[in-house]
Amino acid sequence: MYCIYCGGKNEDGSVYCCECGKVIGNVPEQNQQEVYFGPPQQNQQNTTSQGRTITITSSDITGFLKKNFAWILIILLLIGLLIGGICAVNYLTSPERVAEKYFSALKEEDWDEAYDCLYVAESEFINQEQFALAMEKAPLLADNIASYEMNEYSGSCTYLIEYATDLSPRNSLIVELIETEKKNLLFFPSYKVSAANMITSLNLTVPCFTEVYLDGIDLGDSGSVISYEEGSVCNYQLSSVFAFPHEVIVRSDVTEDLVMETTSDLYVDSYELVMKPAACENICVQAQSDFAQLFDAAVKGNDLSQDHILYINYHDYFYDVLYSPTAEGYHDIVLTGASAASDQNYVGEYLTYECTIEYTFDCNYYYYDSEYQKTERKWINVLRFEEQSSEGTACFLYTYDIGTGSWNLSDITYNSFW
Repeated sequence: MYCIYCGGKNEDGSVYCCECGKVIGNVPEQNQQEVYFGPPQQNQQNTTSQGRTITITSSDITGFLKKNFAWILIILLLIGLLIGGICAVNYLTSPERVAEKYFSALKEEDWDEAYDCLYVAESEFINQEQFALAMEKAPLLADNIASYEMNEYSGSCTYLIEYATDLSPRNSLIVELIETEKKNLLFFPSYKVSAANMITSLNLTVPCFTEVYLDGIDLGDSGSVISYEEGSVCNYQLSSVFAFPHEVIVRSDVTEDLVMETTSDLYVDSYELVMKPAACENICVQAQSDFAQLFDAAVKGNDLSQDHILYINYHDYFYDVLYSPTAEGYHDIVLTGASAASDQNYVGEYLTYECTIEYTFDCNYYYYDSEYQKTERKWINVLRFEEQSSEGTACFLYTYDIGTGSWNLSDITYNSFW
């Protein structure tokens, strides 16, 4: 049997030519597929490579699907879940969704949820507790919101939320979003609400002898506060706090707590501080004792050393007016009463306080009088005296020693009697 294509000799009944591989006989129905053994060659022994093409019928595909249906369903389900998860994360972390979440938290007064939406650098004064305190004192939204609408405003990451309440039909809130460095699921951008318009700096200046508390936090013990003394005052600089009314308490051992609220820089003068009644009583007791000692020393002619802090004023107001080294003047002085009182209820600079002493004393005022002596027939000077009762007022200035907790007489500002 010879091939009609190449003339090659084949055995009778052959289906394929042994030389060129083409069909030269009848192919059985179950084996009707074309098999190709490379390009025709004259010498079968020189064939170095062979290839073949297999035709897959629809029945083969149907069988494969039936056999692996469960696995295919699982794979498709996982792909669907992955795509759905990606879409959900992209929606939940979008700027619009974060802005809406923040607004809803403010509307529901869920301060913890609202704070989680903020982009802030936390510190002793910027934290969740301080934010809740700020919202309680100065909420960003009006009460009883009936409806709202959110639209992009001046940029893709800024939204204008307009809402209506029972009392006002037009209210608005601008929410600006910031893309953070953190990624959601390693790929999706993360957005937070900018808190720049809610944070400010604050400077507090108070008398140096006091302690100052901001919303219950002792600024003297705070490591995040820059403080320095300048003269009689101490300045506290806070770089970042929430911009809302802060409670400031200024206190000391001898003054009543000064409580106030502020949203801006604050200067507290020492004259704004009111003395505690117990401190005033202690000064009065001290003043009476000090006055009695100075008065007694002066009438006896007891001097003070020249390096004494009260030397000059002691001479000007006590020694020179009460002690007389000559026969004339006030003698036989006896202090009959002294009481300390003052209308002053504030403290002065460097924690000073002035106390007034009102006193009485009896004395004999000696003077020379001319008298005619009949026996000697001439005028002579005779020492006479008059009994007197006098009243006086003295003013003492006291300075508080923070270390010892005591008041010390530092100056005599006035003393006169009549």
